[in-house]
Amino acid sequence: MKILIVGSGAREDALCWKLSRSPLVKKLYCAPGNPGTARYAENVRPGDLSAGAIYDWAVNARPDLVVIGPEIYLAAGLSDMLTRAGIPAFGPSAAAAEIETSKVFAKQVMRKAKVPTATYQEVHDRKTGLRSLSSANFPVVLKMNNLAAGKGVRICHSLSEAEETICEFLPQCCEEHPGGLQSSKAQSSGDNCVLIEEFMAGKEASVFAVCSGTDSVIMIPARDHKAIGEGNTGANTGGMGAFAPVADAPGNLAELVKNSIIDPVLKTLAEMGRPFTGLLYAGLMLTGDGPKVVEFNARFGDPETQALLPLLQTDLAEILWAAVMKKLAGKALQWENRSSVCVVAASQGYPGKYRSGKIITGLSEAEALGCQIFHAGTADSPDGLVTAGGRVLNVVAQSDAGVAQAADLAYQGLAHVHFDGMVYRKDIAR
Repeated sequence: MKILIVGSGAREDALCWKLSRSPLVKKLYCAPGNPGTARYAENVRPGDLSAGAIYDWAVNARPDLVVIGPEIYLAAGLSDMLTRAGIPAFGPSAAAAEIETSKVFAKQVMRKAKVPTATYQEVHDRKTGLRSLSSANFPVVLKMNNLAAGKGVRICHSLSEAEETICEFLPQCCEEHPGGLQSSKAQSSGDNCVLIEEFMAGKEASVFAVCSGTDSVIMIPARDHKAIGEGNTGANTGGMGAFAPVADAPGNLAELVKNSIIDPVLKTLAEMGRPFTGLLYAGLMLTGDGPKVVEFNARFGDPETQALLPLLQTDLAEILWAAVMKKLAGKALQWENRSSVCVVAASQGYPGKYRSGKIITGLSEAEALGCQIFHAGTADSPDGLVTAGGRVLNVVAQSDAGVAQAADLAYQGLAHVHFDGMVYRKDIAR
């Protein structure tokens, strides 16, 4: 089997590593990939890396399967294009992926499917938002409707903080539309739309499901750390670390999520004419009333994927192929009885402005301890490996003795890694 993985981050590096271990896989490509993926796959750079350019490359190369990593390609309809050309794609259609690309649509699906989630109000202009906030119970959660690279969510603890966030999330709309009114086109497209959500107290968990229509296979729960600072402080990021399994989650969480969240959502999407084939990721809050959905993603989550895949015993290529061939019913996943921790090393300034081109050292020393290194934002240069992104590297470690021991090993490995301005959280899985 020839497989193309689309993307260039640590998630794609982990997918390439895992798929390269399958006896079913004869050739791997990664578009565009990075120096990490080049260890397992042939990196290719189709044109301008648009969905159309990747489609053109795939039509010419005819891979047996395309695994789509980033959500921007799902939103652009890459899966639809490939499917029409007869190339199997693991990743939902643009219509089904709207469960991630539009938070309003996700709420509509959850309401129809009777899936537990936070109450919310949808606002399209500052005037309405500020009026709603004046009577809100704090804290509240403000969310941009459309894609924001994991950074369009803000927990606001005071009215002043919420008012400032509304003005940030809805720029210019009051000034451009007197009286706070927008065109119907802007409202229907989801532009300049913010959700004001009830704050849900509890601990978070991420549950992934490999899906094919109304069939699903559930992965073990993981937990990620989105805030840049220790103690979950500071700005939201794409994720600063993750671990699995989650010891404080209910023992039956995976089964509960499958029966009360994943399968009802899949059934509802199918009834809406948007059948979902791909990875459905439920971001959960474990509340006193049971798990409630914080958000859905329509692809492998990053960095949870990097923590989960080293524990997966089942052949990943086999299970992805079963999904796209609509033969997922009756399949099950097997897992190692170990713990896994992923710690992200980022560039100083991330998730804001940062500098690239910093020389990276110490990777072989970290690997000699038994750690895995997944590349997120790196590049080759005449001087060696250098930084090329906000999130630069993931150091991942496993242990038979528990998550604390896996974290200790990951941090021991990270102690050998160096680049100027390297930042990381010191409390992942601790």
